[in-house]
Amino acid sequence: MKKEDVFPAIVWLFLGIIIARASVRLGLGTLSYPGSGFVPFLLGILLSACSVFIISCSFLLHSAKQGVYRNQWADIEFRKLIFLIILLFCYAMALEKVGFLVTSFLFLFIVLKTISSKTSVFSLVTAALISLSAYLVFVRFLSVELPSGILGIG
Repeated sequence: MKKEDVFPAIVWLFLGIIIARASVRLGLGTLSYPGSGFVPFLLGILLSACSVFIISCSFLLHSAKQGVYRNQWADIEFRKLIFLIILLFCYAMALEKVGFLVTSFLFLFIVLKTISSKTSVFSLVTAALISLSAYLVFVRFLSVELPSGILGIG
């Protein structure tokens, strides 16, 4: 853990406490009959516990070794990050009109081809397999209605 991890962990700690307190007002219920606040309460406690762990590890490791910390933002390629955010926005806008299968396939293909620099064949096959697998899981097995779009599949 790094010294820079302490502030975000403190923010997540307080957020976890707020979530746990708010979920108590929803009603926790019992283990046999959980209320609507039961799962958010557990998640708030889990979030707080993970934050306390990160804070304590950060302080323990920082005091054990006073080393030079590497800038965690140094390796991020901001052009690719901005491109991915724009691509996600376009995916969300086209999903209803074009449909789940076509939009997901195109999105995955572009991500694999441009951001991860994979070959065209690998990108095509992987995008097709992931799109079809997601379609089968959600539509066939879970009976979720996905946008059908121009193909009318869904």
